[in-house]
Amino acid sequence: AMSTALPNLEQLMISKLGSGHVYSDGDDPEEWDIDHINYIIHDINIISRFRKLRILDFCKAPLTGRYPVLFNFPLLQELSITCCQNLKFDLDMLRGFPLLEDLYCNDNQHLTGNISSLRVFKGTLKSLDIRRCLSVRGNFMELADFPRLKILFLDDTPVAGDIRNIRANDFPALQSLYLPKNVRGGSEYKFQQISEVPSFMQTIHLLLQRTPTLFSKYCLSPAFDWTLSEDSPDWYEEDESKI
Repeated sequence: AMSTALPNLEQLMISKLGSGHVYSDGDDPEEWDIDHINYIIHDINIISRFRKLRILDFCKAPLTGRYPVLFNFPLLQELSITCCQNLKFDLDMLRGFPLLEDLYCNDNQHLTGNISSLRVFKGTLKSLDIRRCLSVRGNFMELADFPRLKILFLDDTPVAGDIRNIRANDFPALQSLYLPKNVRGGSEYKFQQISEVPSFMQTIHLLLQRTPTLFSKYCLSPAFDWTLSEDSPDWYEEDESKI
C-alpha cells in the first residue's frame, strides 16, 4: 500500500480520476449527475494514514459528502481546496490543522462557516484566500490582530465589515488585500450617498501610506470599482433643454 511505502509523504494532491473511477462517498453525500453503478470505487479515507503531510491540495476531486478524516493532519501547513463542488465541509473542521499557515478555497459551494472560526490560527496564519464560496460569513475584522497574516483575499463571499474600522495597528503584516462588496468600501461597493466617499478615501489613503503595494495585485480601480447605488437619492436627471 502507498501509505506504508511512503510513510514520510509530506505533499499530496487529490484530483480527477480516470473514466469509470470514483472516490468513496462521504457522510451525507450529494447525488451524482451520472449513474456510478459498475464504477471502480477508491477509498479516499486511506490518505488519513499520511500523518506527516504538510501540503494538501484538492483540485476538482470527485468527492461527495463530508469526510472528517480528511481534516485531521497535525503537521499540515498548506491547504488548498478548489472546485470541489460536492465536498461538504465547515471552517470549524480546519481545527484539525493546528499549524495551518496558508488556506486557499475557491469555488466550493458546500463550504460553510464563519471566519471567526479561523481565530484558532491567529499565531500561524500567513495567507487566507477564499473566493466564490457563497456560504462563508463573518466580519473580516475578526482577523485584524493576526500578527503574521500577509495576504487576505475574500472575493465574492458574503463576508461583511467596514474598511474604516481598520486602525493603525490592525493587520500589522498585511501585504495584499481584496475585500468583497458586502464590506463597506470593498470591491464593487455601492454608496448610498456621495458624501460618504471622502471618509472611505481617507482610509484608503492611510492604508496606502502604510503599505503602498497593498492593492497592487488588482491595481486600485478593479480593487474597488465603487459605484453609486441605483436607489441613491443623489442621482439626478439631466435637463436636456439646457444642452
